[in-house]
Amino acid sequence: ASTSAPNVARGLAIPITLAFRAFIPFAGVMGGGLLVFAIVMALAFLGVFMVRETFHDDLDYVEK
Repeated sequence: ASTSAPNVARGLAIPITLAFRAFIPFAGVMGGGLLVFAIVMALAFLGVFMVRETFHDDLDYVEK
């Protein structure tokens, strides 16, 4: 996770920037930034709430 998170952030910088540039003509700089912020945060919260909690899972697995 410590390696994946920065790589995902670097990988998504280009699509996020392109989305921001696409929103500027009809929403302005502030509106485009807010739209991109809202979309990115909605996706982040969706990802957080869709991850299954594994705190109480037994980690003593037996391979067959």
